[in-house]
Amino acid sequence: MIERLRFAVPAVLLLALLTGGAQAQTPCGPAQLQPLKQPTVLTAGADHVLSTTLVVQMRDNPCVPVFDNATNTWKMQSMKLRTYGYPSKPGTSQLTFATPGPTFSVRRATTPTSGDGDALRINLINQLPVLPGPGNQCDPACSSSNPQCCPAPGQPCPSTCANGCPQEAYPACFHGDNNTNLHFHGTHVSPQAPQDYVLLDLAPEGTPPGNMAHAHSRGLAATGSYQYAINPFPSNQAEGTHWYHPHKHGAVALQLLNGMGGALLIHGPFDDWLSGFYKKAGDLDEKLLVVQQLDDELNFFEKDPNYATPSPLINGQANPVITMRPGEIQRWRLVNETMQASAQLTIGFETKTAPVMKQIAQDGVQFAPENYGSQPMISQGVQNLVLSPGNRVDLLVQAPTTPGIHLLTFDVIGQLDPALKARLDVQRKGLLQSLKAPQGGKNKLLQGALQGLSTALSTAAAAATKPPLLTVNVIGTPKPMNFPTQADWPVMPPFLKDIQTSEIKDDREILFSMTGVQGKQQNAFFINNKQFDPTCVDETMTLGKAEQWTVQNSSRPKHPFHIHTNPFQIIAQNGQSLPQPWIWWDTFPLPSVATVPNDVNAGPIWNNDDAKVKCPKVCTNAAATWNGQWKTTVPGQQSVCGCFTWGSIVTRSRFLDYTGEYVIHCHFLGHEDRGMMVSVQTTCPDKPDPLWGATVPAGTADNCGMTAPAAPQCSN
Repeated sequence: MIERLRFAVPAVLLLALLTGGAQAQTPCGPAQLQPLKQPTVLTAGADHVLSTTLVVQMRDNPCVPVFDNATNTWKMQSMKLRTYGYPSKPGTSQLTFATPGPTFSVRRATTPTSGDGDALRINLINQLPVLPGPGNQCDPACSSSNPQCCPAPGQPCPSTCANGCPQEAYPACFHGDNNTNLHFHGTHVSPQAPQDYVLLDLAPEGTPPGNMAHAHSRGLAATGSYQYAINPFPSNQAEGTHWYHPHKHGAVALQLLNGMGGALLIHGPFDDWLSGFYKKAGDLDEKLLVVQQLDDELNFFEKDPNYATPSPLINGQANPVITMRPGEIQRWRLVNETMQASAQLTIGFETKTAPVMKQIAQDGVQFAPENYGSQPMISQGVQNLVLSPGNRVDLLVQAPTTPGIHLLTFDVIGQLDPALKARLDVQRKGLLQSLKAPQGGKNKLLQGALQGLSTALSTAAAAATKPPLLTVNVIGTPKPMNFPTQADWPVMPPFLKDIQTSEIKDDREILFSMTGVQGKQQNAFFINNKQFDPTCVDETMTLGKAEQWTVQNSSRPKHPFHIHTNPFQIIAQNGQSLPQPWIWWDTFPLPSVATVPNDVNAGPIWNNDDAKVKCPKVCTNAAATWNGQWKTTVPGQQSVCGCFTWGSIVTRSRFLDYTGEYVIHCHFLGHEDRGMMVSVQTTCPDKPDPLWGATVPAGTADNCGMTAPAAPQCSN
């Protein structure tokens, strides 16, 4: 089970084993290869309420692991970060500050009428520094060493600006760095205040009234504190691994990069079954693995030309060590609490003798028996899987039957600026080289049971082609365990059955797009060719109905598509149908636009000027982007345009239980902060005008007999 105590500093640093050339010794302890720590777990009381306080402060964190590319070493570095604090003991005012934040552990209701679901109450207190000006001022976007790349409004961008000039306007820009709120990612609860309410703009204590301008013009603005109160989690809440993080438009990316996030574990019958299955084997050990990148400032505009994005950490640690006994199976809950393309990862073990992974859930939703049996997300042979920002993956991991050292490695699959990619390639090689370095005699092992680990680690590193995310040390007396079979696996509950064609009542098309120079840091981000508009909603769905959406991507990055409140199934990708049962998601990396063009008939094209008029329309009608090329195939009768086909997925969702306004957006959060987000809403059925229902204290479906006016629809 996940520990329910605050991290304890080990009496002996078991793994202080590398030479100074591979691991610097500091007052913080070794910079990598320390035993994995688990965040504090907070649980509900006998009253079925988890009630606590989160205090946000700007604090000095003296022990942030940072990889130095110049020396191929991990070093501890002090950073000033926005950090969550929480009461170290119930009922006390003493706060513990930690990155990641505490883990909230609750249970969903057993049945719609059982009344045993836990409620969640978070008093969010903002003690960040008061911002000097109004919250609607965009942060400077240009390098101080190259100020000519910030032309006056309406003036052309100088040709000397290799990455182009940012042309941004509020609210589609970075702004309001110290204003905050909360989003409970993966929850099926009301989006209305004060529940999973992301329209809040919570300013720091002491903010003058004149500085209260905020991005969500219809949302609430508050100063100092706000009481979030989620009604009891309903019986059709997908139990599993979820998380919480800020969602204040304009500041989400920065606050996530500072480490503001934590896990939200929702338990229920599936967990009970899994625990029961392993009871005879001596219980199932559980590890929470929060993937983060930590830094004090964003670098979306290449302010530092030598900047390489931080290497991913686990629970704030660099390459921590998980200890397993031979043959043991553990449950690993991975949460990707990152915010940019450099953390769109593939992870896995590279050798066939390494631990074996079986996925049991995606984005907090259990697998159907057929998907558990076929393991569609884990490539066979050398096992690896994709983990995009916002994703969660639950795994059963079995250690080999013989002792040894194994590396869970990672690679970056996100589409990156070529210069940044080159720097990250150097970084990843250095990360691996730091483990391959010869082990000297200066730093001896401090634990007799681990004699020879240094050599084993070098051997494991020599066999790896990618850098480690974490290290597994298989040691001790055997603990033989078996995976469940597909026949053992529980059937899906009714609310997670596949969405059938007969249920679909509407369909929509959603397009994610960018403008700017391909391969460079682009500076305008759109959904359906518009940026976030706080004055209206773009899509209105009807409560109780199911819909099918085609979500397209006309750009190279694999934008993680995320929607709040209701998960979705993917039934097709790039025009190819996927087998049933379909997997449930709440965040999915959209396929990239094609890199090889298709020829699309365009009728006669007479010259380049004619092509510039006809080809963009022809390609757009074919869900594609013109590549600037055309040719005549039948003189005077037929020409073709070269078109890059957009990447696409087809999703199905049920819009159940809850009315109100929420959002869809890209989970590359710098894209979201700069416009790649739209507001949507679910409204009551059978009403002449769009209306929201009243929330019910029991956490069950909204009462559409008591209504309030819905948000106005955008005029597209």
